Amino acid sequence: MRKLGIDYGDSRVGLAITDELEITAQGLETIHHNGNDKLILKRLDEILSQYSIDTFVIGMPINMNGTKTERAEVTEKFIHKLKCKYPDKKIATVDERLTTVAAHKTMNYLEINPKKKKSIVDTISAVYILETFINQQKTLNQYSKNYEDLTSQIEKQKEYNEQLSKKKQDIESTDFIEDMAREKLDMYLPNEKVYMDTGY
Repeated sequence: MRKLGIDYGDSRVGLAITDELEITAQGLETIHHNGNDKLILKRLDEILSQYSIDTFVIGMPINMNGTKTERAEVTEKFIHKLKCKYPDKKIATVDERLTTVAAHKTMNYLEINPKKKKSIVDTISAVYILETFINQQKTLNQYSKNYEDLTSQIEKQKEYNEQLSKKKQDIESTDFIEDMAREKLDMYLPNEKVYMDTGY
């Protein structure tokens, strides 16, 4: 299943999509909606008919101090519309504070024609949003694996400690000492006991 990255803006929405293995993100397109969310939802219907997508990843506008912007409230209303229309899809949000800056740096590095920048900046931002999400998931998966490995090691250590404790109890028992004495003295007489001063 793929993930769809969404850079939601007042008049344009940038879209990006992962490959089927969810390893990379590619720019898909920019939707010019001029404030009409119905146009966005209609286009999403068409995209969902073409790709198997299980998650929408939306960039959340956050101030540099970590507080929500006015745009964040508008974005949350759009997210609510997505939840109502696509209840079977997962929805994740990603801090998009620096995605637009990164998009412009990328375009400058690639020497994109200034006239074309406006038409693709949202798509590139969506790619960064999706890449951020992918990297976050990789980190979480690694933490989860490390936790499982550590838990497994702890359980193995517990079992080993229990075995040592049982072995210690066996060694300290009188029967064990007598069995050892019989073995050392080659006295394998089933009905006799070797009496030794064990200190008990």
